[in-house]
Amino acid sequence: MYDPRKGRLKNDSNNTDGSGCVTVLIVLGLIIYFPLKCYKEFTKNPLEYHTKVKRSNFRKSPNLSGEIIKTVNKGTQFLMISDSSFSQNDSSWVQGVIANDTGWIYMDLLEHDIWK
Repeated sequence: MYDPRKGRLKNDSNNTDGSGCVTVLIVLGLIIYFPLKCYKEFTKNPLEYHTKVKRSNFRKSPNLSGEIIKTVNKGTQFLMISDSSFSQNDSSWVQGVIANDTGWIYMDLLEHDIWK
């Protein structure tokens, strides 16, 4: 309650433990945290994957007999262009770019940050 003689709020004996301040800080924290978390999720590149196994073969064509362009290590960035379902009714292989080389990799060898 406001005390006009002192020009400030009267001390409320029912709220001396500071719990009101803690509540305000928690609410402000949530107001700041969740929009930032959502922004981070929405700004991830939906076409960016990483290899998830120790070594993966990056091939010229979407099959095991395709010539190996290079062998890449776990965590290598892969930018997807398309999958093989357009040409072979099989989406097990995806076409993409690794370090300026275009080729194919088996989908099960990739992971996406959004999946974690």
